[in-house]
Amino acid sequence: KNIAQVVQAFLELEARLGPGRVKLLLIGKNGERFATPMGPIVWLGELESMEIAKFGVAADFIVSLSSAESAGMTIKEGAALGLPAIALANGGLAEMFRPGDTGLVVRSQSDLVDRILEIESGSLNLSSMSRKASTDALNSHPLTVERQYSDLYSSLWD
Repeated sequence: KNIAQVVQAFLELEARLGPGRVKLLLIGKNGERFATPMGPIVWLGELESMEIAKFGVAADFIVSLSSAESAGMTIKEGAALGLPAIALANGGLAEMFRPGDTGLVVRSQSDLVDRILEIESGSLNLSSMSRKASTDALNSHPLTVERQYSDLYSSLWD
């Protein structure tokens, strides 16, 4: 789901900011092909929810450039961990959070790079977005609904 664009953006960020300033953690299947030895891209493989949460609480934000996301579960799970979202403007992901308050909308890979550079420079209040994302997640209980969707989708494939 557009992982290659996210990877390219982080490689560009490393080139612009210098080594060690950014890390992209890839979770799931087939991420090893994007991993860079000693570079900014780290593939963690498939992880259980609690393991993902451990990495999530150490992250600054969650990025999803999917153009065909159906439920936005990763955005909602990230919000529950206090992670603001950075998501592609199309595909419905921007409806999973409040752009400007609990995350950022981007239109392209270069826009993603620019927004992360704004975060890095301190011109965007990421800590405020984090608090609001977490509060929204707790107040709306989205994980219950998202889990129901996930269970439904899984049952259709059984």
